[in-house]
Amino acid sequence: MKDGCSFCGQAHSEFLVKCVKNGCGKWFCNGSTDSNGQSGPKESHIISHLRISRHREIAVPSCPTETGDYQLFYFCCMLCDRNDSFDMGMETAGDGRNASKHLCRQDALELGKFSREGSWVPFVDVHHRSLKCFNENIVKVPAKHDQVHLKRMSHEDIAAVERSWLLQAKGLANIDLRAASAQRWIDFETVQQYRDHFSALVRLECKMEEADSLAIPILEDIRITRLELYPNSPAVAWFEFEMRSQVHQKALGKGQRVLVNLEYDNCVVANAGSVASLYLRNGSVVVCVKFSERTVRREQLVDAVAVGIEISFQDTMYRRWLIALAAFAADGVADKELRGFILGQPVGGELDALGPSSSESSKKRGGSASKKKMQPQKAMKPAKLPLELFPVPNQGLMNEHQTAAVQMAMSSTLSLIQGPPGTGKTHTIVAIVYNILKRNPRCQVLCCAPSNDPTDHLAVQLAASGMSVLRVHSQRIQTEQLKKNVKVLTLRYKLELIFGLDFENSEDYDARAVDQATYDIIGQSQVICTTCNTAAARSLSESDFPFVIIDEATQATEADIMIPITKGCQKLVLIGDEKQLGVLGKFRELEKTNQCWSMFERLLELQQAPRVMLTVQYRMHPEICRPASLVMYEGLLTSGPDVAASRASKTLHFLNPTQTVMIDTSKFHEQASDGVSFLNVHEAVVVALCLANLIHGGGVKPADIGVITFYNGQKDHLKKQVEKHDCIHLMLLKEMMIDSVDAFQGREKDYIILSCVRSGHVKSTSVGFLADERRLNVALTRARKGVIIVGNRGLLEKCEIWRRFLEYYPLITEKSALCGLGVRDVRHLRCVYCDDYRLRSVAIPAKTMTFSNSTKGMHTVDDVEASMGAMHISAPRKIYQPSLGLDGGKKKPWKTPQNLRRAGRPHAGATDVSPDELVQYMTGWSTKDLHQALGEYAMSMVELKARGYPFVYKAQDPIPDDRLLFLAQSSKIDSRDMTAPVRTCERCQKTFHVTPTGHYVTREQCRYHTGKRSKPCCKGELHPRTGCVTAPGHVSKTFTSMRDFVSTKFAAQDKIAMPRSPNILAMDCEMLYTLGGYEVGRVTLVDHRLQTVYDCFVLPQSMVIDYNTRFSGLTEACYLGPEYRGVPVKCLADVHRDLIGRVIHEETILVGHSLESDLICLKMIHHWVVDTSWVFQMVGKGRSSSTPSLRSLMLDHLQKTIQAGTDGHDSSEDAAACMELMLWNIGRENFVRGG
Repeated sequence: MKDGCSFCGQAHSEFLVKCVKNGCGKWFCNGSTDSNGQSGPKESHIISHLRISRHREIAVPSCPTETGDYQLFYFCCMLCDRNDSFDMGMETAGDGRNASKHLCRQDALELGKFSREGSWVPFVDVHHRSLKCFNENIVKVPAKHDQVHLKRMSHEDIAAVERSWLLQAKGLANIDLRAASAQRWIDFETVQQYRDHFSALVRLECKMEEADSLAIPILEDIRITRLELYPNSPAVAWFEFEMRSQVHQKALGKGQRVLVNLEYDNCVVANAGSVASLYLRNGSVVVCVKFSERTVRREQLVDAVAVGIEISFQDTMYRRWLIALAAFAADGVADKELRGFILGQPVGGELDALGPSSSESSKKRGGSASKKKMQPQKAMKPAKLPLELFPVPNQGLMNEHQTAAVQMAMSSTLSLIQGPPGTGKTHTIVAIVYNILKRNPRCQVLCCAPSNDPTDHLAVQLAASGMSVLRVHSQRIQTEQLKKNVKVLTLRYKLELIFGLDFENSEDYDARAVDQATYDIIGQSQVICTTCNTAAARSLSESDFPFVIIDEATQATEADIMIPITKGCQKLVLIGDEKQLGVLGKFRELEKTNQCWSMFERLLELQQAPRVMLTVQYRMHPEICRPASLVMYEGLLTSGPDVAASRASKTLHFLNPTQTVMIDTSKFHEQASDGVSFLNVHEAVVVALCLANLIHGGGVKPADIGVITFYNGQKDHLKKQVEKHDCIHLMLLKEMMIDSVDAFQGREKDYIILSCVRSGHVKSTSVGFLADERRLNVALTRARKGVIIVGNRGLLEKCEIWRRFLEYYPLITEKSALCGLGVRDVRHLRCVYCDDYRLRSVAIPAKTMTFSNSTKGMHTVDDVEASMGAMHISAPRKIYQPSLGLDGGKKKPWKTPQNLRRAGRPHAGATDVSPDELVQYMTGWSTKDLHQALGEYAMSMVELKARGYPFVYKAQDPIPDDRLLFLAQSSKIDSRDMTAPVRTCERCQKTFHVTPTGHYVTREQCRYHTGKRSKPCCKGELHPRTGCVTAPGHVSKTFTSMRDFVSTKFAAQDKIAMPRSPNILAMDCEMLYTLGGYEVGRVTLVDHRLQTVYDCFVLPQSMVIDYNTRFSGLTEACYLGPEYRGVPVKCLADVHRDLIGRVIHEETILVGHSLESDLICLKMIHHWVVDTSWVFQMVGKGRSSSTPSLRSLMLDHLQKTIQAGTDGHDSSEDAAACMELMLWNIGRENFVRGG
């Protein structure tokens, strides 16, 4: 604090805050010396530093010490130790330095502090009278007389200082920025000038990217899971760690260079390597790293401990750009006429607008666009157009402008097609490609886009028209995660059909054979779809494409488009919309250069290339289209003839009888910032209520709803807010898209909810980058049937573009909207659908779980093992005779046979009592009564251990990351490690070999018997020589790891314990065989009234070997979409999130048949279990000691036949059967004992 504020020099300690982020340690004041504030709302210097640097931790000076230094007071949440100053607040507006009153936003929400006005005050005060600053209860804001003679710092000055600090910290402070100072050039005199200009920009961006992303560290808990150390090959290691950072998710990929810091002999050494493969597993990532021979010490790698991984900078994209620019400048690489158009020096090309254009009077963006004045070009005669086009299979007829676009693309060297939202750009591309191939059958067409999503979509649409399409991905893309309709088109999939799965790691891998097969596959394909950058991949190096089509061309940099152009291009088609999102600039120094200006926009500005604008849209209801057409497209955009009828909907009538509506939330002034982004808590509540009404009130599928916001902070908060709605959580939330505007480019939904976030006093609050007209255009043109805008109308109308749009959106006040959303009390924004759901929920007031007396006080496996010697596990289990008097042993009078007769209920003395009547009577019992009755049948800890149920080893430790879990030995589960080279087939008992990754070494058929013991499938023969059924391969129930297990006993609870009521559920799971062993494929839960509470298909975590359809009823069709026959499809992590703490908790009794296999495959630990195979096995001395089947139990006791179908078992039927058996048994015991 010697020099005071690092910006202005303020030295008074009462105004200063210290940034305590590692490596920073600078002091800043809580005031501002920006006198004009023209660059936006004023903010204090500490806020500016934290926002720009993305630092979060702060401290303020406290009492001075004897040496004159100050002690520091650090801020963190009193409950979770979170220290993000932008996410922190005080419980009351009292002393800001009282640590017991500090809460983070999430804990304040959970504790209900937001429900009372002023009960939680954020640290960052966005409503201060003069600037955005920290609350004055924490640090004072200096007055004007306290800032006399201080250095004046504007927004631009602070940004420049912060940038210099960053570059200096990276060691790249001497980057030459002269290339960034050049203005945008619109045309070029020579091809060499073109190359030099763009090469300089590419090299500059590469250096800045390297400075921004050099050595991204991963310092999470890293575990070495496997090593491969062979004499004549590089060392290979598998690392597993939690993927917490979005930066890591984007930067880490196949082929990425990394530095692995390994510690051995008390020394840390960095070892260089590259990522060979990676996959995600329940929030963790498993990375396979192939080390360089020169860096790793193989003999010490076995004893090493991974302490960190650094992601090295990857410059592949920039190198490809530079190579393409050099190739474009070389003679003979690009068509001369095409080169002339690109340079702005056409040589006899065609010029005439074949359709209306909205850019004829547009001005050059970013200032002066060329170094010389643009001279008007003489109009050239259009080339002769083909008169007839071939109709495309599986597509409708084209309109006038689409036809003109196709004709222009086939006849012109360079074509520009402007495609506003919903005008059928993909439809037009398919028609162009189809007609090209019809006239030139031996020709190959290269279709590119700047990113993977539009490229995948285009490939699927092209394949649907009957063309031979090949999708070439980057090596960084995991094809296993692609949708099936995209995966079957990929080069990787076609190679796997020839060489088998994981062919690169097989012992007989032949690189030459793979290369030859790759070239053959590419040569046999009519259309190649890839991203612009991947067009430079090695697999396409030998291919030339005379026709090149670029979709979403406005989002591609000029250097990116150069790559497909230099692949022998003779005709180029650029398709895009300059009114939607353009090139995403990474650095503000380059925003006004050609590097952030697409070729499509530059050529439109030149007005030399032929162009067509598609003017008929087929996506939006006319009410949604009209504002966009008038505001953005000068009224040229019209709707198709049938759009109004097909998009008509009354779903939004709960708010207003229109297709568009705006909810004015001007009263929601609480606006919080995380330093970089913004969020609005109350606005998120309204959005979640709208979602609930659309889903439950309007019957809209979650997959047909999109929630758009302009800020990532609001996006994350919206997801958390929606997850809190019980009525929404069990729906298919995975398919509901909640994302930013940029992510919605090119997508469409039936209904869009737009959260504007920015709010506050109209005079002092800015709309920020909400004023970007291109982002706004994208946000408001994604919907087919309805748009709901949630925001502060008065603030938004300060911006001209917003004011023009909102003229066409009916205004609904906040109070009226909340009434329409079903809120009964506007002071407490509760969801009416959540209230109804809780009334039907299975969990509601608390009770302590106890097991049987024999295990009372046992908490760990050690306690259970200590009691094993004193108990005889093999002895027949005594069937508990429950005492159903719930009031101190006194029997209730309404349970006597006499009263039952009078009430018409069945009783033991009646000769006509059937099992069905008994079960029906038992379903009327209260949950509390049944829970106590069933508790007597629950298995003890010792019995659970003997049966093979999963256990928590250290019960007193509430889910540490390194928790040790115990699985009791069971003959049903093979506990050997997955990496064992030999496994035993579950069906034929034959051993077979696998690779360390679990893949087959050799494939062979499996011949087995479907029957057991006496082989009923073979007419009772005990030991037939060969099996009667043939399967394509062996399978195993190998159990590998307990890391992904979840426990209902230690499930994460709220900060304040929520009351839980005992509940009863019957569970049944259907399983399938995968490379990872036995996995759950479907899970179903039924309550004691035999109603299905939860039913879901579970996506396998590994590749499926056998769906086990004969018994499970599962097929590949079950997992192809978001749902199958009305049953949702989810991943295992989502199933855990649905069940743990919400449906199944510590007080839940689970009823099932041999549930140990179900719980192991479901990866769930639960200790209150009633197992019908255990209960009924021990009843009666004459019983067989073998485990009875559920089918035989139902037939013997309830005279019902189940599992009679030929399509496998039904998990709902089996779960209900287990519950019926126990209800019948309790009812029988009750009546036999006389009630």
